[in-house]
Amino acid sequence: MIVDYYSGNERTRVDGRRKYNNRPDHVRCVGGFRSRPSNSSGTKVMLHVNDTIRSEKSDNRNVVAFRTGSWNGGTTLQIDVGGGGRILGAGGDGGKGADNENERGGNGRNGNSAIGLAYPVTINIASGGIVAGGGGGGGGGGGAYDTDKNDDELASGGGGGGGAGRPSGSGGRRGNGWEADGQPGSNGSDLGGGSGGDGGDEEEARGGRGGNGGGSGSDGESGERGSGEKRSGGGSKGQNGYWLVTGGNSYNLNNSGSANGGVNGGGYS
Repeated sequence: MIVDYYSGNERTRVDGRRKYNNRPDHVRCVGGFRSRPSNSSGTKVMLHVNDTIRSEKSDNRNVVAFRTGSWNGGTTLQIDVGGGGRILGAGGDGGKGADNENERGGNGRNGNSAIGLAYPVTINIASGGIVAGGGGGGGGGGGAYDTDKNDDELASGGGGGGGAGRPSGSGGRRGNGWEADGQPGSNGSDLGGGSGGDGGDEEEARGGRGGNGGGSGSDGESGERGSGEKRSGGGSKGQNGYWLVTGGNSYNLNNSGSANGGVNGGGYS
C-alpha cells in the first residue's frame, strides 16, 4: 500500500493513518490486493513523501509536521522521503529587543519537529531529501543607559533573528527607546536562520545585538547584553526542534539525504 504524499501539493501537519483511512483514492494498491484493506495487518504500507510537508508555529518542541498515526499489529510500515521530499518543523520567532536598561531582551521561541512516531517504522531518506526540526529563534538584545553632567544617553536592543523552518520564524521587533533604537531581526527561511538586529548606538550607551536565529535543527543564539553605565541582559535563545520524536517506538534509518535536529524519545503532539 503506497500512500500518496508525492503528487505535487504542499501539506500541513499530516497523519499517515488518517489519510489511509479517509482518502482511499490516495492509496495505491500494489501486488495481489484489489482494494485497500481497512485492517492493515499483514500488509506493507509505504508513506511516500516527495513534496513539502510543513508544521505550524508552536513553542512546543514535540509538535510535529508528519505523524505516522497508529497501525494494526502486523503492519510493516516505512516512510520513504524522495529526493524532492522535505519534512520541516516550524522555526521559532526571534525575541524583541529591550526598550531600556530596566528590561531584558525578549527570549527566542523554540522550533518544533518533523516526524512523530506512533508505530515502529523504517525511514528511508534519499539523496536530496531533507527531514529537519525547526531552528530556535534568537534572543533580543539588552538595553543600555549612560549619564554625565551634559547628557543622558539611552540605547535599545536589537531584535533576534527568526529560526529556520516551514513556516520560518519571524524576526524579533527592535527595542523602542527615546534615543538610539536597535534594528529588528530578520526572518528565517526554510533552511536558514535570520540575522539578529544591531543594538542602538548612542556613544557611551550601546544596546545589545539580537542573537541569530538557528538553522535547520539548530538552537538560536542568545541576545547580547547592552553596554553602558547601566545595562540589561539579552534574551535567551530558542531551542531547536527534532527531526524525529519516537514516542518510544523503534525505528531503522537509511539516510542518504539530511536528517537535522536530533531525536527525542517522548511522545509527539
